[in-house]
Amino acid sequence: MSDETPLIDVNDRLRLLGTAHIATASVEAVMEQIATYQPDIVAVELCQGRYETLISDRRLDKEGLLKVVKEGKAPMVLLQSMLSAEQRKLGLDEGQQPGAELLAAVNIGKEAGCEIALVDRDIQVTLRRAWRKMKFREKWRLLTSLLGMMMMMMKKKSM
Repeated sequence: MSDETPLIDVNDRLRLLGTAHIATASVEAVMEQIATYQPDIVAVELCQGRYETLISDRRLDKEGLLKVVKEGKAPMVLLQSMLSAEQRKLGLDEGQQPGAELLAAVNIGKEAGCEIALVDRDIQVTLRRAWRKMKFREKWRLLTSLLGMMMMMMKKKSM
């Protein structure tokens, strides 16, 4: 196994595998560890919402703008869109989609008959906390970066 994917045996019944969301080595390590260790449960660091997005290849940015604004999710959608865009950009260099190791863990775990446990808090809670802790200047930079990316994408589509 690669040194890029840390492995910790907490005890004889619990093994933790550290992964990166855009690393091919992480996908390979997940496949290898499930096959070798043969766990009863595969726990993935996902909340229900991110899990559903990942398995359906649906992105939060496809939600209707009106719905997002009405539900008060606009800042969270902006923040999540920025993070997703950055991960996608990094993933292009690696040749992996963000979350590929999570999807591999779910799929291989299911194929092996393992229970799948989602072990992360709701992404909206995490993003709200991050947004509240950001200073105005950081929020401004984030929003202007997102607008810049949107403008570039619109330019590319019109060409």
